[in-house]
Amino acid sequence: IVGMRATGAIDPATQKPVTEISPAELTRLAAADLLIYQRKRDGQCHFGLITRDGSARIYSRKLEDKTSHFPLLVSALEELELPAKTLLVMELLVDRNGKDDFRATGELCRAGVTRAREAEHRLPVRLMLFDVLYYNGKPVWTDRYDRRWALLQSLTQVPKSSRITLPKVFHSYVSAMAIV
Repeated sequence: IVGMRATGAIDPATQKPVTEISPAELTRLAAADLLIYQRKRDGQCHFGLITRDGSARIYSRKLEDKTSHFPLLVSALEELELPAKTLLVMELLVDRNGKDDFRATGELCRAGVTRAREAEHRLPVRLMLFDVLYYNGKPVWTDRYDRRWALLQSLTQVPKSSRITLPKVFHSYVSAMAIV
């Protein structure tokens, strides 16, 4: 479970997002309703790019082009009909009825094109979209997370494919921890 700071705090010294929050600050933010609790899934981070011509491409965290490995996931992204020059952050995972199979995910992500395509047809592979970095060619990654989250939700209101999912959101720390 990840509690994300909706205010998008940036460390002024490093210009990087704040990754640690003290218990007192966490309590204060929760009381002010400035946290978004989401379930962190056990997959592998990937990026989804909608190109200028509207086609989707999938890249690994190391920016290896995995588009040809996952034609079903590419089709699912294209069915969202997102605007060109949109860049998403997503978790590629094997979801076995709500339980993540990290071993299968790792094998799938390391596989060559032929094996990955065969596994994609056989396994319950999903893309969990969790952030938008660019939307319609405009950088949104500097905006507050709660606004990017709202944008992502609006873009995927009616997923046309069961292969696309969003993180489960909880309204409190107590409800989030109840699933652990």
